[in-house]
Amino acid sequence: TTPPEQQSPLAAAMAWSARITSVALEMALPALGGYWLDGKLATGYLFTVIGAVVGMALGTIGLIRLAGARQR
Repeated sequence: TTPPEQQSPLAAAMAWSARITSVALEMALPALGGYWLDGKLATGYLFTVIGAVVGMALGTIGLIRLAGARQR
């Protein structure tokens, strides 16, 4: 791969867009999966809440890794 300082602005923007999208999906998909599971098992909002908590934890970890990668 090309070092970041040699990338075109468009390539750098696309790379950051992919990283940010990954973090957003890490946050949203567990909650959506919990919502789906609640619908299948008729458990109210139990798995939606669990999924949201897991998603926030995964998203926070992803953001910390993203910030660490930016500082290098």
